Amino acid sequence: MHIIPGLTLLLFCNGLCQAHNGKTAYAIPVSGITIDGNLNDWPGYIELYPIDWVDLIYYNPRPPAGPDDFSATFRAGYNLKDNLLYVAVVVRDDDVVIHPDAPDIRNQDVCGIYIDADNSGGDNDIQGRQMYVMVPGKGKWTNGQDGNPSMNLGNTEISGIRGAFLRNGQTIIYEWSIPLFESFPDKRFTIQPGKTIGFDFLIADADGAENANFVVWSPLAGKSTNSDLFGELVFVESNAELSSVSGLITKDKSEDPAAGLILEVYREDQLITSVKTNSDGKYSIKLLRGDYSIRPKQGQNMYQPEFKFITLDPGQEIKNDINLVSVKIPRELEKAADIYKSLKGYQDSTFLEIQVLIPGNKMESAFSIFFAFDSPNRFIADLETGNGRFMSFSDGKKMTMYSGQLNQYIEEGAPQKVSIDDLERSLPPVYIQQVLLNEDPQKKLMEEIEEVKQTGIEKIGNIPVTVFELTKIAGSFAEGMVPRTKQDIPVSVRLWVGKKDFLIRKVEYELDMEQFASELSVQQQAEMKGVKYNITEKHTHIKVNPEFSEGFFTFVPPKDAKLVETFEDGSQQAVESQLIGKPAPDFTLKDIEGKDIKFVDFKGQVVIIDFWATWCGPCRIMIPGLITLQDQYASREFKIIGISTDRTSDIVASFAKENKINYLLLMADEKVTNDYGGILAIPTTFVIDKKGVVRYSYVGTTEISALQKLVEELLAE
Repeated sequence: MHIIPGLTLLLFCNGLCQAHNGKTAYAIPVSGITIDGNLNDWPGYIELYPIDWVDLIYYNPRPPAGPDDFSATFRAGYNLKDNLLYVAVVVRDDDVVIHPDAPDIRNQDVCGIYIDADNSGGDNDIQGRQMYVMVPGKGKWTNGQDGNPSMNLGNTEISGIRGAFLRNGQTIIYEWSIPLFESFPDKRFTIQPGKTIGFDFLIADADGAENANFVVWSPLAGKSTNSDLFGELVFVESNAELSSVSGLITKDKSEDPAAGLILEVYREDQLITSVKTNSDGKYSIKLLRGDYSIRPKQGQNMYQPEFKFITLDPGQEIKNDINLVSVKIPRELEKAADIYKSLKGYQDSTFLEIQVLIPGNKMESAFSIFFAFDSPNRFIADLETGNGRFMSFSDGKKMTMYSGQLNQYIEEGAPQKVSIDDLERSLPPVYIQQVLLNEDPQKKLMEEIEEVKQTGIEKIGNIPVTVFELTKIAGSFAEGMVPRTKQDIPVSVRLWVGKKDFLIRKVEYELDMEQFASELSVQQQAEMKGVKYNITEKHTHIKVNPEFSEGFFTFVPPKDAKLVETFEDGSQQAVESQLIGKPAPDFTLKDIEGKDIKFVDFKGQVVIIDFWATWCGPCRIMIPGLITLQDQYASREFKIIGISTDRTSDIVASFAKENKINYLLLMADEKVTNDYGGILAIPTTFVIDKKGVVRYSYVGTTEISALQKLVEELLAE
């Protein structure tokens, strides 16, 4: 689900990017492989690739607990004679968890492999984009197939895929032989040296009642049938084609090794893969012929004075040592970091301003937030906006969220330790709260700094402050506002730090969204051209380690407030209370060709209205299903209407052509979004019966099977 620009906070789409901007791995010829989970028949010289990226937008994952629990690697080979891809995955995992009654990727151990055999990227011809799934032991997948492994878009018996699972000590081994398809089942892919396929993983580890941990291989979010989000697997003729680069990473002109440092390998400006140094600061990696540079990943508080470019020929072994320089942190910021780490309690009033600058237009949002925190799990966050008040409380035993607009509140158990995730369920992101509620506030404040400059001495009120300009990685403080594929872009952040108390009084930064859109499609780049966010947060009435009175963190419901089980940004309940059981609001809107379309003309038909946008990843997830639904009921009294919140119809028309959308697309205006409940988030979907009455509404992604069932029921009336 995405929040609509201008209504609350403009969030950038995290799930879209150009084709195959992820990592690259190599498969070499192998023979004598038996699919039994025992890897003794795999050659020892095959490269092991870590599956370690933890950034998935749609699954809200928890990071792995640590290097000793849930780490994963894979290796790949192929057999030309049998035209088979071989893959072996080894997962370090304390417990095997399967869920035979209601299996899901969120509640059991799973190994999924994504393959785009024709390597064309995008969403079209999704029969060529496969997800092969294996569950340990006698587990099964959610699609109802008893086969293990199974396929998301095909029949395992027809495909001939084979898989084996083996538990060996505290590791799980998944071994695969996979016939590849450009389009299942009629068009097989022929493996040849030099060919490339789109390739990726999703590995899940369920250890308890909470959602599973996830890791993926390519550093891109939102895995689905959209193969733009995959890495690449290249078939090479032999191991001799690969060259080896190894070296020692030291820091600050000394022989001290830089252990656990992530290095990124680039060919020109394209990220190819990454490797981590071991405890001795050493690394080793195999690459095809070409020109490369090896650089430290940004945001590790280290920088490389100059890049050394390496030219590789087949079979070469090159040594490439690198000496890095540590970022020097000013004493004032070190003091601030020490203070925030030592705090047991904190209170302030925050004024947050967000400007969205669009060529020819400016949208502004202002938030007033009273925040108080008492470690480990008591807090108040009281948010006031032009749209009303929202409050979150935790008294250490119970957590409450209250919507003043709806006069409703939710109660649930208090977290053992409050985190920024608990606050950001209801609040916009505030940098200081991210620091205070981090497991290590000192590390959070100081992490991912590329450069620090002192720019002046000022006063905020009567308080003297030092102004610092930090070059920081965007993902370290603005994660929800930039694409997950571009989290590593450096951004300038200004901090106003008290000269006497070293507390941060003001934070200011600008996000140039055109820069963040550089790897998106041409249409999406056009959408972001000239768009900038200016964010300022001011902190006043600060108290450190205050004495909180008895009952300070207790929520007292306002008069007539209603206790409810759930609400989602206030939008779903508002929509349902206004529209369910009532005639759908009439409208006249222009389609993507500029023609006026009247809703009244569809009376007598079952209609699905879907509010969406081209930049919205969750919206894109629903599109293939909506296309199928329109096809299925094309000959009956049924219509799907997609109402786009994009700024221009040209972008929507281009997107519709590219994705072969077969249902009616209209352009939203302010009146229709207001009439349909405000549309605070997308996708928002309405199901309307033949009499023109709204029967159902959904906020967020909706299962197409659920919509299909409703359509069947309403067509039968």
